Amino acid sequence: RYFTDGVVLGSRDFVDKFFNKMKEKQPEKYVKRTTGARKLRQVREAKMYCLRDLRKKPLG
Repeated sequence: RYFTDGVVLGSRDFVDKFFNKMKEKQPEKYVKRTTGARKLRQVREAKMYCLRDLRKKPLG
């Protein structure tokens, strides 16, 4: 699901840069959010992040 529903996957810096570009294009959509990167819940060792915080079966 991270690859399909996570929107973008990568380092914290990469995901935040993508988020900031999206926020510039559609500021009304991202009023409350200040950062874009959300840590992958079931991947503890890797420093991987995605744009959406997937909670329900992210790896299955």
